[in-house]
Amino acid sequence: MADHCDRFAETLLESDDSTLRLALCGRLVACLSLLRPTLNGPIPPHLIESLTVDTLPASNPCFEPSSELFCDYSLTLAQLLTGRALLPKMEQTLTGLLCKLVWYFAAELKATPPTA
Repeated sequence: MADHCDRFAETLLESDDSTLRLALCGRLVACLSLLRPTLNGPIPPHLIESLTVDTLPASNPCFEPSSELFCDYSLTLAQLLTGRALLPKMEQTLTGLLCKLVWYFAAELKATPPTA
């Protein structure tokens, strides 16, 4: 399911077709909705071997957008939330995401020495 989410998100980002983007968002919602209840469950036996490694990878996936992109993400979420057009549960979730983004963004800005 995660592979499907990955492909839908990648295609969504690359597409300029609004109809395709809407369809991809719908598919992404469906996949994420199916994936969500399984996140804390046991790994199915048929997947254990494919998810097991002898050595750890050299690096872990990380989220490192530029400071401008971090600011854009935060600004867009804040603008979306000020529109008050969301369901209460969506608003609560996006508010949490906005806070986490802003806290991370602020910490990154404070930790980065200015460049000349």
